Amino acid sequence: MSRRYGWRRKDPNHPLLYLKHYIMDPRAVTVPDLINWTTVGGNSYGMLGNNNYGDCVEAAMYHSDQVMGGGRYNAADSDALGLYSLLTGFDPNNPQTDQGTQIPVALDWWLNNSLAGSGTKLGAYFSIDPRDLTEMALGLYLGGAVQIGFDVPYSAEQQFADGLPWTVVNHSPTYCWRS
Repeated sequence: MSRRYGWRRKDPNHPLLYLKHYIMDPRAVTVPDLINWTTVGGNSYGMLGNNNYGDCVEAAMYHSDQVMGGGRYNAADSDALGLYSLLTGFDPNNPQTDQGTQIPVALDWWLNNSLAGSGTKLGAYFSIDPRDLTEMALGLYLGGAVQIGFDVPYSAEQQFADGLPWTVVNHSPTYCWRS
């Protein structure tokens, strides 16, 4: 089985702002125990092409926009795939161009440009430590959305195909675009 995963590891030289450098004590902020973002916009998010191509970063951008915008714009596959093409040179007729996207590159673009269809621009973004659940919760609470890139283990792919939940299988090789 072969699925397309579009997250690419970021360039280590790409500058980022880190939330931990701007929040003195993340534990001092009260984050609600539960915020149900899935009810926003009537759950009409769709795959936005990510079931066939490696545009997960662009699909996540549109999903974030849908959540933060209260579902006022219902993105289409063509929106996310068009953005994927714009950012990476992706051509659906040439599989060699389906190489994924670095999250910071896409978010930098969104800081300076409006998403087609919705017309929204990103106001800011910051990097958070995905291993720190307090920082993750605070980032989600303050920012409204979190984009996370991760390597998908082969074992999870098989578990998904078998209709099982993902569970950790130590030392399972992973799918990841290599830069």
